[in-house]
Amino acid sequence: MKTISYRVSGAAVLALCFFALPTSAAVEYTITDLGTLVSAGGRESSAAAISNTGYVTGQSLTRNGAHAFLWKDGQMSDLGNLGGDANPYGLNNAGQVVGGSYLSQLGSDYHAFLYADGRMNDLGTFGGRTAFGSGINDRGQVVGNIQSDTPIGSNAFAYGDWSQTDRDAIQTQVSPNAINNSGQVAGWSVVGGHLPCIYGAGKLTTIPDFRITSVTAMNDNGHFVGALAVEITGSDSRAYLYDGSGVMDLGTLHGMLTTAFAININDEVVGSALAPRTLVERAFRYKDGTLTDLNDLIDPGSGWSLLEAMGINDFGQIVGTGHNPQGIAHAYLLTPIPEPASAPLLLFLAGPWLLGRRGRRR
Repeated sequence: MKTISYRVSGAAVLALCFFALPTSAAVEYTITDLGTLVSAGGRESSAAAISNTGYVTGQSLTRNGAHAFLWKDGQMSDLGNLGGDANPYGLNNAGQVVGGSYLSQLGSDYHAFLYADGRMNDLGTFGGRTAFGSGINDRGQVVGNIQSDTPIGSNAFAYGDWSQTDRDAIQTQVSPNAINNSGQVAGWSVVGGHLPCIYGAGKLTTIPDFRITSVTAMNDNGHFVGALAVEITGSDSRAYLYDGSGVMDLGTLHGMLTTAFAININDEVVGSALAPRTLVERAFRYKDGTLTDLNDLIDPGSGWSLLEAMGINDFGQIVGTGHNPQGIAHAYLLTPIPEPASAPLLLFLAGPWLLGRRGRRR
């Protein structure tokens, strides 16, 4: 019997190793189910924000209404509520949370709250009918909104370490939705027309774009996101990014209306797309000029359907709400999969061949 031998070059072996690697380039994230407040009878959960330190806040439906939670390193802590459903909105790197909570399950009085030092603090309504905290930065500066019975109908509050000048300006000039670590506040101007604006360093800057219908989040560069209305067929909601020089329309997803809910330091944006007729929801990410369905970036065999993306940190981790493999609404965490170090990996795979060849030369 004749034996046929083949000589394979080192380059060919490396090439074979490269093409033998799994071709799952589209899968960019691992997914973690954040669970629910099981001890409180938690059934469903949703995530609202994530910090650079790995804290996640959101709410979990329990036997006693919706409780706020704080999650980190696989542990979900029950922050409770003020007697009725609690809705967390803002989170900082120290794990402090702001939002609003009803005082009873009857859903009457709605007060702003600040979770700090291990307890949920009732901030009250600041003289209004209702109030809620909309943002908090790493200095512990809190901003929020007040609903009142005045002719204006709404007002703002600034709580924490503010100068009196800034406090007065925010309360009289801005309806705030977000705050960054520079102390800049993004929201709506109370004076000079209802326009999106940024207040910081004693200066109010309005953005004269009447298409903008919401301001939802801002990064430390002073860039903010939300939704704008584009007249195409009726009112067409589109996610946008304001980058300091102008408003960028991020478009639609699969023809669905889009709203942006969060932005990180790299101008990566996340949000939700909605089909008005079917009410189908899809979470999305905007990165490097491309709007992508997040469901296309996770393992298709995971069993998850991602509905909303509500937060993104500077490391690219994303939180939101989706249907888990059991079809139950749960908060999720997406963590980017590191790109493989191709050269070291290929050398590792080709190592036995290289050692064998070196031995045959002796």
